[in-house]
Order: sequence, then C-alpha cells, then structure tokens
Amino acid sequence: MRDFRHRRRAKKFLNSPRFVLILVVLVIIIGQGAWGVYKKERESEMNLEDVRGELERTREREEELSQQIEYLHTDKGIEGEIREKFSVVKPGEEVVIIIEDRKAESETDSKQSFLERLWNGIKGIFNN
Repeated sequence: MRDFRHRRRAKKFLNSPRFVLILVVLVIIIGQGAWGVYKKERESEMNLEDVRGELERTREREEELSQQIEYLHTDKGIEGEIREKFSVVKPGEEVVIIIEDRKAESETDSKQSFLERLWNGIKGIFNN
C-alpha cells in the first residue's frame, strides 16, 4: 500500500506545473551553455582562418626576404645597393637627370575652358 501511495505521489509530482517549470529552467540553463560553446567554436574557426592567412602572408614575406638576401650575396646585388643608397657611380659613368617640361603642362591648362577644368577637377576628386 505504501508503495502504491509513493507511486501516486511521484506521478502527481511529475504531472504538476512545478515539475514542468523545473524542467523548463533546466533546459534553458543547458541551452545557454550549449549556445555559448557553439559561439566560442565559431569564433575559434574564424580566428583559425585569420591565423592561417597570416601564416601564408608570413611565408610569402619570408620567401621575398630570402630572395633579397640571396641577391645581396652577389656582386651585382652589392653594387646595386651601394648605388641606390649612396648615389655613387663608377669612374667613367655619367648620370642623366630628366626634368619634365612644366611650361607645356601650364599651356594645356590655360587652353582648357572653364567647364573642362571644372569637370577635370571633379573627376580628380572621385578618382582618389
């Protein structure tokens, strides 16, 4: 008889609103935990992709630097760097400096009409 009462009380509790409320609260708590883990997993995937891209860029940069180092170990590379850094020439060589003719540019500007200059100014703003 006692067993029967105990079963009936258990069934009554399982069918009560209090038990349903407890279950809903537990499901919400577990769901929030699972959602947090899911968000962290997605963030980790994005971070992994970022790190892989950075690793690839670093490897490319390493390759470029290795090629530059190999170039600098040659006589031609050393000579080129000295010429670039110190602006020197070998005996018997001459330096040619090309200067643009600014007079020609100003003449073409003065030949343009006001509307053409305005239009070119507007295009210049949007091309930058």
